[in-house]
Amino acid sequence: MTEQEFAEIGAACDGLLRAPDTNLARLAVPVLHLLSEHPSCLRPYNAARGSAGLTNIPRAILGASDALYRSLRDNRERNAHAIPAAHVDVLIVSYLVAPSQLRTETDFYFGRLQQQLHERGVTSRLLLINNLPRAHCRNAYREQSCTFPRTVLPTSCAAPVEAQIWRQCVAARRALRSAARRAGTPVERNIATRAALQAWLSASMANLRVHRWISQICSRTTPDIVLTTFEGDACERVIWHAARAHKRDTLCAGYQHASILAHSYAIRRAIGVPALDCDPDAILTLGDITHEALAASPGLAGIQLIKYGSHRRRERVSFPPLAERPARCLVLPDADPLECEILFKFALACARQLSALTFALRPHPMSSLVMLQSRMPELRHLPANVTLSVGTSLEDDCSRARCCLYRGSSAVMQAVLAGLKPFYLARPGEMPFDPLFAVTGWRETVSSPTEFAARVPMTCGTGEAEGVSQAVNFCDRYVRPIRTAAVDELLDLVRQRAAASRR
Repeated sequence: MTEQEFAEIGAACDGLLRAPDTNLARLAVPVLHLLSEHPSCLRPYNAARGSAGLTNIPRAILGASDALYRSLRDNRERNAHAIPAAHVDVLIVSYLVAPSQLRTETDFYFGRLQQQLHERGVTSRLLLINNLPRAHCRNAYREQSCTFPRTVLPTSCAAPVEAQIWRQCVAARRALRSAARRAGTPVERNIATRAALQAWLSASMANLRVHRWISQICSRTTPDIVLTTFEGDACERVIWHAARAHKRDTLCAGYQHASILAHSYAIRRAIGVPALDCDPDAILTLGDITHEALAASPGLAGIQLIKYGSHRRRERVSFPPLAERPARCLVLPDADPLECEILFKFALACARQLSALTFALRPHPMSSLVMLQSRMPELRHLPANVTLSVGTSLEDDCSRARCCLYRGSSAVMQAVLAGLKPFYLARPGEMPFDPLFAVTGWRETVSSPTEFAARVPMTCGTGEAEGVSQAVNFCDRYVRPIRTAAVDELLDLVRQRAAASRR
């Protein structure tokens, strides 16, 4: 995909979201929110260019039937975890992506934010959108032992609500098919057709269920702040739309927790449609670099930016000198299974050419090793100079390596801070999506095992001090430790609003 095609897709998506007949069901369609140039984000649009006219009526009907079955089966779980009708100052909406999250007080995305709020005398509740496989769902509803209130949102609604959601989706599909017939360009037609297909499939319906649950919970708790993650996707937008359904002055905030790539699109602009009212009032940023990038985005004019940081970023750690570390390359894929497969297979090909260099394959923390091994049987029988790193901290892995292979993983930031030379794997015909795109020195781009073998440093490199310093400074400013004052700044926005309304 070219940059021009990418821009045309973004414009076509926004045209449909901002059309006079737009509504909540259209807002909930994932494909209308173009996130970035990452391959996992572009797959639906690549498919749209070649097969946008395909339909999947049996799949849609099966999904609706399954949802109705779950609505009847899960009724007991929903009733068992009814939330009291009492005011909560801050409602935090996060994601449940691993069973281990239920056994810790530290949220995967927001860390110990509830503890920080409690220390300020502020009440909170953590809501977890359940992304666990179905086999784990029942245990998720049962495991609720924690210091601060939290609730796992059910994956279904009551049967009448499921029927209403289905009708909303069918109507949205009909309207989008009509928009496709009226489209003025092939790109607009393809996007509208793809959106019509998605409108009644499971992802869109799941977003509407989240909207229903958040709306119901907000009506019972009347929160002053609703905070969720922020990448610009459909789920975040419906959360803020739901938050304002019962209390228009609820402050909606987003946490920019992931990397911002060169062409990240949805996060850089507001939808700007009064009928939807789905834009954030404030954005908590990961560090200086992303704060500056969002501040320079005209599409976010009027939205308050607060430098917040990340609970995963610790103060600078001392690492052994490169000369004292083994000749090892740390392989850092992101959570996308296909991306992991691409990077691991490339590393195995490199390992066959470089017997003196060892490779540590480190799956993303949210990846399933069993699933990866089913996709890549070769992971069960690795060469002598390749190991799987599972259960080891990223700091430990970085302290025992001299370089790293990566594509879209933000873990490369920590690797660079540990002194590892970064090698970005590029593939033909794709838009680059390197998180270190702004680093001009020291970083290497490779496209074949032969090229990697020719460039990889087998000993501690020399003559690169300026490039190393630039890369380390960039990563140090990209992800910062938590600023505790940022929590106070967010709470102050509520006080300022209340004071302004009294005037």
